[in-house]
Amino acid sequence: MRPRAWVLIVLLLMPTPLWAQALLQFDPFSRPTPAPEPVARPSDNEQNQDLRWSPELIATVVAGPRSMANISGRLIRLGQKLQGFTLVAVDSKSATFEKDGEQHVIRIKTRQYTR
Repeated sequence: MRPRAWVLIVLLLMPTPLWAQALLQFDPFSRPTPAPEPVARPSDNEQNQDLRWSPELIATVVAGPRSMANISGRLIRLGQKLQGFTLVAVDSKSATFEKDGEQHVIRIKTRQYTR
């Protein structure tokens, strides 16, 4: 075989050709790294305010002791806890949670349809 053929075979069999290393400065198939999100710092007034629990009631299933509520996409049965709040009652339009002896009623938001 000719010496040029050996050189060509060696270059083709290399894992990463030398010419490719010189041309590519980055991996064109890599995912871009997302920019870090800015951190919002609460003001003094916001720090002193009592943080309120405000989940969204999406739907309810009224089935006696097997009743359930869909809270922000999570299905909760009677007696189960969600962030320390226990589901104690469910009806067709609301769900009642209890924590530290206080009851919190969450209602399904009605949607306004326009034409």
